[in-house]
Amino acid sequence: MKRLLSLLILAFAANAGAQTCYPQSADLIPFTQESLTVGASAVPLTASVYAPAGSARAVSAMITVGAQPVRVWFNGVAPTATVGHYFAANTIITVCQVTIQNLIAIRDTTATGDAIFSVSYSRPVQ
Repeated sequence: MKRLLSLLILAFAANAGAQTCYPQSADLIPFTQESLTVGASAVPLTASVYAPAGSARAVSAMITVGAQPVRVWFNGVAPTATVGHYFAANTIITVCQVTIQNLIAIRDTTATGDAIFSVSYSRPVQ
């Protein structure tokens, strides 16, 4: 019984950090992408890409951090090269809904050059 309880706790803990961007019963489809240079100045994701005029906006963004580490805040506040959530090179970040427009990134002080975000945006199948 103790072993089963331990396994259940571990399974719950493993899924606790998972983020669902849209009701799981809904299908999402990638509709656009961008490559974004993240350098010494903080930058947001590109609004005209994830929310094109006259079309449904993205509800999910999958971001692969390129060859350099970055710092990110998810609340619309600009991070600095030393303050913010740290993401190492080749990390994947998934953001949802309003967090897409609030994400701001800058390269980390340990970076030896600019980072490149490869971003895929998805929205519900229409």
